[in-house]
Amino acid sequence: MAATPPQVTAEGIEEWECVEASVDTLFDLPVVAVEGYTLVYEDAALRERLLRATGEDVTRFFFATRLAFDPALSPRVEALLYRTVASAAQGAFADRLADRGLTDIQRAGRRKLAPGDKKRASAAAFTADYDITGTELPIEGLIAVWRDDGFTIAGGAYPVADAGFGVEIEAERYETELVELIQGVA
Repeated sequence: MAATPPQVTAEGIEEWECVEASVDTLFDLPVVAVEGYTLVYEDAALRERLLRATGEDVTRFFFATRLAFDPALSPRVEALLYRTVASAAQGAFADRLADRGLTDIQRAGRRKLAPGDKKRASAAAFTADYDITGTELPIEGLIAVWRDDGFTIAGGAYPVADAGFGVEIEAERYETELVELIQGVA
């Protein structure tokens, strides 16, 4: 079974720039193969403002991944694997934050989300910093994993303060929009 793209139906997604669409084999074992179809979006306007102010290429981002298993898993096996998939996704998210140059990455609790019109999902919150010439730009992020005819993973991160760079950071709006984007993935 090949991974299909996640459907991002959230209002406002058209304002984001899709910077990556990729299909990757995540696991390839003798008994099962796992493929992930990922879409990554960035806030290009914020990236430009931060680049002008700091000289650094940093912005808020959002991603959605749809997993496919070959052979397909039964709902019972999916349920048994949920915690394993969620833990692996959270670890991969922390790695993704580090790949983007963030430091001091910490898990910061959990919250409940209702992605799409599906069941509720538990989201893990993260905090991190982006070091810009010795000044820390604080970052927060969320990642949610849920089962809906397979596994879907969605999340992102955003700055929460301007750290003295003179760029207006609307942390509450960014958080609200990230939650809406996650909830708009099917």
